[in-house]
Amino acid sequence: MSANAIDAHIGARLSARRAARGIGEGALAEMTGVCVRAIRRYERGARRIGAAHLFAFAKALDVEIGYFFEGSSGSPDPPRERA
Repeated sequence: MSANAIDAHIGARLSARRAARGIGEGALAEMTGVCVRAIRRYERGARRIGAAHLFAFAKALDVEIGYFFEGSSGSPDPPRERA
């Protein structure tokens, strides 16, 4: 499944929280076991974050998981029909 508007929002929230805490991509990678390349993709909204990684990011950045959804529209892009 491809990333959508909510994935981009979550990625932006991840990036903002990481920057606010003064944590570099490499440090977050070490804290969570997620590679730097994946973190970059998540933060750009180019890749969907799985539940386990979202949980690890929330723990590492000292926020509740709901933090990543704050300010989102609350609904994903509509599913695409298959041909």
